[in-house]
Amino acid sequence: MSENQKPNDILSLLTADQRVQRIVDFFPVDRIAISSSFGTFSAGLLHLVTRVYPDIPVLFLDTGFHFEETLKFRDDVTSLLGLNLITIKPVMTKERLFSELGEHPYKTNPTRCCQINKVDPMDLVLTDYDLWISGIRNSQTSNRTSLSILTTNNRNQSKFHPILDWNSRQVWDYLQENHLPVHPLFEKGFTSIGCEPCTSLGTGEADDRSGRWGGDKNECGLHL
Repeated sequence: MSENQKPNDILSLLTADQRVQRIVDFFPVDRIAISSSFGTFSAGLLHLVTRVYPDIPVLFLDTGFHFEETLKFRDDVTSLLGLNLITIKPVMTKERLFSELGEHPYKTNPTRCCQINKVDPMDLVLTDYDLWISGIRNSQTSNRTSLSILTTNNRNQSKFHPILDWNSRQVWDYLQENHLPVHPLFEKGFTSIGCEPCTSLGTGEADDRSGRWGGDKNECGLHL
């Protein structure tokens, strides 16, 4: 690698699995973590990364509002892949959350609810790491269209998106080729799965997130 080559110039020319292998050229492996919501197709990225780095910390946000199916899927995938799972919980209790935002905070103030239950606790844990691996893809939202494989977000966190340029077919093919499971609610028509109160059936199209937050928004704030 020449001294004037930028990491994105190198990574953009590689396949996803090559990117995963080369990322340690830029960040020490013991300072890297991967997050997972254990959503619809989460097993794909987890398999891609942990077959190279089996002990990498896998950060899971337990907001207290997940589908039971998501928690079961998390446990199944963790067992299948032998994940080093780290569960993160909000600092604010549900009692205080309801006191401040009402009994249905995900309806009265979904942005603040996501901040308390997702963004703040994740930010706290990420101070222990230099790089955050995420499975977001260009095709999912307008905000993600312009992202780079390796980037710094607006909270000054370094992020690595190894499958950023994959489409939904590539994700599906990877799951099938490696005999990996999908979230059980996918069979019921859920293409994007988050907290239960904020998730409903969308249009059913590939990469569809219209069923999130009643269509009022399509990002929780983690990836902004």
